[in-house]
Amino acid sequence: MKRDITKKIKEFLDMEIGLQRVSDAPGFKFSISVAQNIKILSAELEVIKTKGSKCEEWTKEEMEINKIQVKYAKKDIGGNPVIITEPYGEYFLHKYDILEDKAKEFREEYEALTSLKRHKDAMKKQKEIEEQYNKFITEEEITISLHEIPDSCVPLAYFDCEEHVPALKAFVSSCIDIIGSSE
Repeated sequence: MKRDITKKIKEFLDMEIGLQRVSDAPGFKFSISVAQNIKILSAELEVIKTKGSKCEEWTKEEMEINKIQVKYAKKDIGGNPVIITEPYGEYFLHKYDILEDKAKEFREEYEALTSLKRHKDAMKKQKEIEEQYNKFITEEEITISLHEIPDSCVPLAYFDCEEHVPALKAFVSSCIDIIGSSE
């Protein structure tokens, strides 16, 4: 059964993330309902997500920064840069592990790049795009027809494990509108 849901765009974006976080949970009916809703949300929100992407100038600047980071990063056995993952609020931040003996050279090259006028202009343009995008997604409402997920098919035992609790919280807080009473 489908249900028309009207929400702010940001809430639908959060819902998509909440559904993705539980997409590996067991239960045929649950996983089908989750997959169907992810597909619908992805299609409905694709244009909005694309328009909120980076400006071309900022993308070029990020590529330049990335080159510097890779140049000074520790390398693994295969010669690939080592990436460190650190908690950042409810998300994770991935960054290159910079060689300690090259940290000063890295910082100098990085600061030289980030002090350029073109870098500052690109950053300013990118911030304007992000501000417009964030204003749009937090103020505009849309209606999307989504599949109801019967509460009887939510695999609660799976979410009993402490490892899965954050996924359950994200799912319930963002998807409460599509969780229905048992059939």
